[in-house]
Amino acid sequence: MMNAVNYHIADMTICVRADLPITESTFARKLDVFRGESPGGDTLLLHHHFGLPAISADAREQHATEPPLPLMISREGSRWIYDGYRRYPAGHRHVLRMEWDAEHTRGDIYHADETRFRRGGLESLTAMTTDQILLARVLADRAGCLLHAAGMALSDSGMVFLGHSSAGKSTMVTLLRDYGEILCDDRIAVRCAPDGFRLYGTWSHGDVSDISPASAPLKAICFLEKAETNQAILLTDRRSILSRLLPCLIQPFSDADWWGKSLATIDLLLQQVPAYRLLFDRSGRIAPVVLQQLL
Repeated sequence: MMNAVNYHIADMTICVRADLPITESTFARKLDVFRGESPGGDTLLLHHHFGLPAISADAREQHATEPPLPLMISREGSRWIYDGYRRYPAGHRHVLRMEWDAEHTRGDIYHADETRFRRGGLESLTAMTTDQILLARVLADRAGCLLHAAGMALSDSGMVFLGHSSAGKSTMVTLLRDYGEILCDDRIAVRCAPDGFRLYGTWSHGDVSDISPASAPLKAICFLEKAETNQAILLTDRRSILSRLLPCLIQPFSDADWWGKSLATIDLLLQQVPAYRLLFDRSGRIAPVVLQQLL
């Protein structure tokens, strides 16, 4: 049993601490491949506590006058506050509070009680449904973004496949599985490195459970379209590319600062990485198109 565990993602370390012992079963087994022995240089600190803190008078008034949502987000000075609620037959119950510094580099997570943490199998490090609120926020500060996308490392090159929930992201990486490494089929991190943009796996997968903490230089952006043919069509109109890409950008509680940083990253991304319409059927004949034309 431990009181601190390190997880590595997108060239960052998330150091998770708790007031209770962290066991091998505290977090879902899928996160094990992201675990490391020691923190890196760019470290986020996340600490789990048990027992909710007192809520300010302003917050009590807000929560009383607005119907509780699964997640209510507010600011108190420079801190970001995330209050999580769960619906019960008798009404909503306040079950979780996250308090982050302005940069989201240090977070304190307060649980209503110890039950869920002791039960284990948590699917995210924050104990929320997903860690994307945290990752989307901190990546923006690091010339990066989180995308609703699938990603693979093929011949040491990164390919990202974007589209809506039924566009075929999981199908595409399944068709290409024998040619490379699946990083994730639903959430992919992208960051600008000194040598160009890189693609990173996350633990927020969809239908395909294969995930990896690996990364690869981003070679192409592919917008998926199911069709009766298999072909890649280069996109050259910036407005068309943006109209396809922005809906796939995972947003935290966004403000002008986050949007400014994210749009600057997207602008640089589109200058450096080509984008394609990738039309495909289920035959698998898309593989030569990807391997021969896009790499």
